[in-house]
Amino acid sequence: MFVYGNNQRAEDLGGGVTRKVLAHDGGLMQVEVAFEPIERIVTAQIVDWHTASMSPLLLGLASQMRTALDAMLWSGFKLLQVPDTNANSPIAVLSVKTMANGDVNIYIES
Repeated sequence: MFVYGNNQRAEDLGGGVTRKVLAHDGGLMQVEVAFEPIERIVTAQIVDWHTASMSPLLLGLASQMRTALDAMLWSGFKLLQVPDTNANSPIAVLSVKTMANGDVNIYIES
């Protein structure tokens, strides 16, 4: 199944937030996002995942997903490197927050 973003209407979630759901299934993935202050990187790691019941015809796909995703559990990966300075002014990171729509916001001191 292919779903193209330009064919999907944005859904208004309120408060100025919109989203496009391009594709989904009965699966769920939990991801933990953290800021590593010494390395100044925002990291993420898959902490859990689950698929809804699948048709017997898709059991081979479920096995491939399990092999691929289980190997990634708790293995961190870099999302973003935060620089030390901006035009010679230091950048102080106050917090990193994952929003309900999946965006990752970085709050800095101004």
